[in-house]
Amino acid sequence: MEFIIPTEAKELWGEGAGTTGLSVSRVVDLSGASQGELEEVAERITFQLYDRDPLGVVDQAFFDDLVGLVRAFPLLSESRRGLLVDGLASSLTCLTSWTDRALASREQDAAGTAQHRSALRAHVFFLSWLVRQWLSLREGDAASQPAALQAAKPGPRKRTVEGAAAGSEAILPTAVKAAAASLNTDLWALFRPAGPDEQLLLCYSLLATSLLDRPAACRDGVAVGNAGHVLSALALKYGREESVAAGLVELISTREHSPGPVADLLRDSVAKWGSASLASAVVGGLAAVDPAEYARQQSATGEKAGVRSVAVFFEELAARLPKLLARHVSLLLSHLGGAAHTLRSSIVTASGLLLQRAFEREDEEESATATAARLRGKQHLLDVLTQRVRDTSSYTRRACLAAWQGLAETRTLPLGHWAAVTDIAVGRLEDKSSLVRREALRLLQCLLLHNPFGPALPVGAFAASLASHRAALEVLAPDHAEDEFQGLKLEGGRDGATEPGQEGEQGGAEAPRIKPEPGTGEVPLPSQPAPSSQRRASASEVAPAAWEGSLEELKALVASLELATRFARTLAHTMPLLAQLLASASVSDVQARETVAFLLTCKQFGVDGVEATTRRALPLVFSRDPAIRTRLVEAADQLFVTGWAGNLFTPAAAARNLMDLASDATLGELSSLAALVKEFVDRDFLSPAVVLELWATLDRASGPSKNPAAQGHETAVRHLRSALTLLSYVVAAAPEGVTSGQLDLLLGAGLGSADALAWYCAAGPAVDALFALHPEPGRVVAAALRALSSRAAAGDGRDLGPFFFLLGHAALAQLVYVDGQAKRARRVLAGVGRPAGQAKGQEADAEDINAELGVGSVAADAELEGQRERAEAEILGPASPLAPHARLVSAVCHSRALLTGDPGLRASALLCLVKLMAVDGAFCSAHLQLLFTLLQNRGVEPGLRSTLAVALGDLALRFPNMLEGWTERMYRPLQDADTMVRKNALMVLSHLILNDMMKVKGHIAQLAVCLVDPEPRIRALAELFFHELAKKEVKGTSPIYNLLPDILSNLSADSRLGKADFQSIMQALLGYIKKDKQGDALVEKLCQRFAASESLTQWHNVAFCLTQASVGVAVEGLLPISDKGLRRLSESFKMYRRTLGDAEVAAAFASILAKAKRSAAKGDVKALVEELEARMAQAAEERAEQGEDPAAGDAVKSEPCEAAVSSLAGQMDGLKVETGQGDPTLDEDRSSPTPGAPTIKPDPEAAQEGVGVQDLVAKFGGGLTLRPSRSRQGNAEGIKAQPFANVEEDGSSSIPALH
Repeated sequence: MEFIIPTEAKELWGEGAGTTGLSVSRVVDLSGASQGELEEVAERITFQLYDRDPLGVVDQAFFDDLVGLVRAFPLLSESRRGLLVDGLASSLTCLTSWTDRALASREQDAAGTAQHRSALRAHVFFLSWLVRQWLSLREGDAASQPAALQAAKPGPRKRTVEGAAAGSEAILPTAVKAAAASLNTDLWALFRPAGPDEQLLLCYSLLATSLLDRPAACRDGVAVGNAGHVLSALALKYGREESVAAGLVELISTREHSPGPVADLLRDSVAKWGSASLASAVVGGLAAVDPAEYARQQSATGEKAGVRSVAVFFEELAARLPKLLARHVSLLLSHLGGAAHTLRSSIVTASGLLLQRAFEREDEEESATATAARLRGKQHLLDVLTQRVRDTSSYTRRACLAAWQGLAETRTLPLGHWAAVTDIAVGRLEDKSSLVRREALRLLQCLLLHNPFGPALPVGAFAASLASHRAALEVLAPDHAEDEFQGLKLEGGRDGATEPGQEGEQGGAEAPRIKPEPGTGEVPLPSQPAPSSQRRASASEVAPAAWEGSLEELKALVASLELATRFARTLAHTMPLLAQLLASASVSDVQARETVAFLLTCKQFGVDGVEATTRRALPLVFSRDPAIRTRLVEAADQLFVTGWAGNLFTPAAAARNLMDLASDATLGELSSLAALVKEFVDRDFLSPAVVLELWATLDRASGPSKNPAAQGHETAVRHLRSALTLLSYVVAAAPEGVTSGQLDLLLGAGLGSADALAWYCAAGPAVDALFALHPEPGRVVAAALRALSSRAAAGDGRDLGPFFFLLGHAALAQLVYVDGQAKRARRVLAGVGRPAGQAKGQEADAEDINAELGVGSVAADAELEGQRERAEAEILGPASPLAPHARLVSAVCHSRALLTGDPGLRASALLCLVKLMAVDGAFCSAHLQLLFTLLQNRGVEPGLRSTLAVALGDLALRFPNMLEGWTERMYRPLQDADTMVRKNALMVLSHLILNDMMKVKGHIAQLAVCLVDPEPRIRALAELFFHELAKKEVKGTSPIYNLLPDILSNLSADSRLGKADFQSIMQALLGYIKKDKQGDALVEKLCQRFAASESLTQWHNVAFCLTQASVGVAVEGLLPISDKGLRRLSESFKMYRRTLGDAEVAAAFASILAKAKRSAAKGDVKALVEELEARMAQAAEERAEQGEDPAAGDAVKSEPCEAAVSSLAGQMDGLKVETGQGDPTLDEDRSSPTPGAPTIKPDPEAAQEGVGVQDLVAKFGGGLTLRPSRSRQGNAEGIKAQPFANVEEDGSSSIPALH
């Protein structure tokens, strides 16, 4: 009896078995057998499968035993399961050979054919049955595995499970391999005339799809190929294309690992069977899904894998079957309007791959119609990429830029699109997404590396060559502008199918769009240019006096030069954008690396403006991210020291590059250069030959620089400054490599220059090198100061400027030296203080005990700190050689006659004064009054006042407790008439406040006024300050929330501030309140302001703040108020009832209630709003009945504001500042009240004596008095003010730099 595959396996032994074909006659039940008996039966049957005739599988006895064993398959061990499947697969392979021979033999009868059919069905059925059971077991193991792992030891159990899984994974490939081989048999001949059974084909399909469903099995390329062969044969040979395609579509839509294997399957099916119908059916099935379904998957939790898998499949298929996908690309483009950004990104990526691979000319004899169709398809995809760069999703915009990059790398980007794509990339540098910005940098670098215009891209050379050749073209063809080769157009704006609302979200400039002239498709240069014109225009080409080539060649050259000029100019215009990216506070490591890499490429191609932008990249050497710092140092090494392939620098060239970098550098750039040179030395990037070249340059320049009449004096002075600067950095980084002769040369060149500007530039590096190398730098500096003072006394005072400079710089250098020695001593103590083998925990316990006893490393640290303080005090102490000079500086700065004289002398003296103040606390305290007086003196130059404002910031960092009493004076420069003074003061205060070096309470309103400063730069800095301040939340409370009442009070009392400015400031600040809880509390406090104030102006201001509320609905930039806030507003009605007589206040409350009505969703809220409206109306009626003036409140009369101000000024007399808890109305605003905040309280004595504010100022703060410097007693032990002899200096210091 012939075996027929049942629908379900139990039909073989259940009721009705045997009615249609071979079935079980003897049921073998092994469920109750022992494991040994099972193993024995399995071994016997497996051996028979290997050993006996494959046709014997349908013998009744063996068939019954095999069915019984397969039913007991879950009870077998993993090894026996694998052997059983392998035995069946081996038997099926043998059967395939027998069947092929039988079909080829003409002697085969019908009975023999039926026996082969029956055996084939049985083998395939048993294999599929075993695979189904194995899959069920694997799913069960996966479900129970976490519990088993928790019950057992993690390590061994995990390895056991993984090992078993790895061994059993061979079952599927083995079964599929045998099935694939059996399909090589002509089943049409075997199953003639009806064809293969449906159930047999389903079993084949189950085996193949089961393998593709397993990620582990799909890693085996051979197994995937076998599964693909099975499915391809079923679809293309046995008419199951629709079901196979549906299965593949389902597989792609549910399994993330499937896109690659399925794409390989479809590629192999096209190659082996010569038919693309299966691939077309799969593409059509995926494209037929509603875009809304993909959008739902994109947003649904747990279903994103489906749309991601489909997206990856389109990319994989575009890489494997580009021409087939190009024929169906219209089906995909319809999904560009869908909301699934993952799918849009994949379609864009696939379009880029199609442009690379699907539109090559394959036939040299291609017809004109085919060429036009091919070019139209290509142009359409180019337009898609141009449009999608403005997609709403940053992922799609990034994919679009990556697609352009692929076209540039493979040289498939049309030349006419080159400049336009460059414009697109430049525009994306301003994109709001860092992903897009990084991809734009990569695209620009790729365009530069693969540009067809030449290895050098200076705009000037291209423009000159273009003008020359264009003039020649005008002579030969005056009407060339109308020629077909000038058909390239650039169109800006939002052409194409962009989505609504995307313009405001993408954050960049619009990208231009290239279109050809109608009917031309793409716009190539002349099709057959001569060899000379095939060379793209390079910067070295010069137009000939008379053109000797053809007109077509000249037109091609002009078109190429136009594109090259535009490309070079666009790259030059990119440099400022790169500088902005590098200066961004949010620059990431990846973005910084990409920017630096692009700068390096621009340098190699000679792009205009790259040198200045490279300087802007140097501050990245201070980045806290090691990856950014490393990339910057490596790029700088290539740019200035080593060079790159094909352009390696000699030591002389490297020295020149570094000196050019130091020449005309700003102070910030010099600081960056110092850190960069230290990195070079630490990483051995700076070779000894380069350092020797710098010494040689210094030696050559020292002579001519001292003689103004010498030839090349200016060049020598410039080289002297640069070499001295660089060598001082090298010496500070590696002082052990400097000889005594080099030190003499350094000091002689630095302190002996005759040129004033050269002296100032060289003296600083010389002093730094002196303190790094000389065993007694204090003695050398003292001698130089005596010499300069003697020259100044004997001359006309012109040497006082250098004297002051050297004095201030030497004092700071000595302070840095002391601090460095203290750090070095602390590191030594840390290294020897812990016994070998002591654990960190034990060390911490020992430290606690030592701290209590006053011994050990804690005591050593305290002693070391005391020595450091004493050494710092000796710098300007009585015994110091700098002390008499410090008194001279103080006298000069107090002398009005000298300060009103030479501006240079005034600047030198004041800068020296602030440097000495930074060194010594007593000296600083004695001269703070002078410093603040000069800062307020409009007779002092704005530039010098700006410098003093910065110096105050440095002093506040150095002596924060000393400057705390002068906080109010530090805010005064914000009101200066000069823009630079206000800007510097704002930057200093922002730095101090944001770094918690200054209390923000009390004077923050003056910073808020900067939000309406007439200077845009100052407004931007103020906005940045409040933006950063809002981030410094404490226990979930924003500092701005706590400061708003104080700001409101101070701004309302500021008579200089107009109403519009007040409203603009408060609107900006209220936008930083994001939480309903804070908004509700703020409403209550604003209502309290109505009760506490009698000023009509303040009523209006408070009412305006309330109108900025967003009731019930969160709106960006508005104060959020919940239903609870509305209830507080209603409960506080008595506080503002009397103010409702004012029309402006009443209108404000009406606006609030109108917002509440529109957003009220609950019935009780609506009732609350209606009740509040009724109470307000009743209050208005009562006031009307009483005949009160509705324009005036209960206490506010029509007295002018001047009278109110005078009254307030009268109340201020007799007040003094004490330390307390501040305004009691602000207590609830503080999340953590700051003790010691200033509070104004009446001074009884002043009130009795009638002493006013002006009298107090005259009594305690008026006039300037020359005070002698305080003398100090005591000698430092251990660390001396005089530097140690022969001690290595690490160059680091915690002392802030003075600018």
